[in-house]
Amino acid sequence: MCLSLISCDNAIDSMCQQESSSVEKLDIEVAGAHSMLKFIYNGVLYTSECRMEGDSTIILDEEVKRVADQMALLPELSAYVNGDGLMEYFDNSFIAESYLGNPIISAISSGSMDGWYQIHGATATLYDDTDYRDRSFSFTIKESQKGDSIVVTQFKDKPYEFNDKASSLKVLSDNTFIGQDYGAPFRRIGLILFEDDNFRGNSICFDVVNYSVPQGPMHIDNNVRSLKNFPLSPGSSRNWNDKVTSLKLKYLGRDGNY
Repeated sequence: MCLSLISCDNAIDSMCQQESSSVEKLDIEVAGAHSMLKFIYNGVLYTSECRMEGDSTIILDEEVKRVADQMALLPELSAYVNGDGLMEYFDNSFIAESYLGNPIISAISSGSMDGWYQIHGATATLYDDTDYRDRSFSFTIKESQKGDSIVVTQFKDKPYEFNDKASSLKVLSDNTFIGQDYGAPFRRIGLILFEDDNFRGNSICFDVVNYSVPQGPMHIDNNVRSLKNFPLSPGSSRNWNDKVTSLKLKYLGRDGNY
């Protein structure tokens, strides 16, 4: 899926057109003479005109700049990419996981559902290069493991030797289409990537869910051609390329039972 928030960079524009199922997200979009920065933080939508100076983003709205500057100082800022492409931020991964695991505030608030799937599990694959190239490592979680997590506390040692290497990823669900059954139980599987070992530092979550929304993306697979497109904080020139040091792959929700 090519999401609605895209960059003025022609290379990124063409990348979005190449593969309709990939998630290519930047928090900057073109808006006349300036660009627009959009993000959600603690449930509040922030929007500001901005301009680019080299690799730097100059946020023009003083209040939005103040919030973004404060967020950049948080030691464990956690990001989630919504199905519509908008990046949502939380103070830490515990708060983010609690939010994403609640079917009322995270799923139902995203809009009415028009299709349900039974998710039997998911496989997440990290790649050394962009466009799913070079070395890769895959991790699989199954429905029988709803209360568990697949974890890597650090990538620097064998068998991985993959510390600060990941540049693209796929999260593919094993699913069966149910149909228009609005009584289906909520399911979300999240791949949570951390900047530091032992699940510390900044984090970002890519997920698969068992519903689709009208005129929206089919969010049962999540493919990212380049982690360069995901900033560590709003408007930051620092991004998630070559930043991953630990990870969790897990069912999100109380005891994984949603």
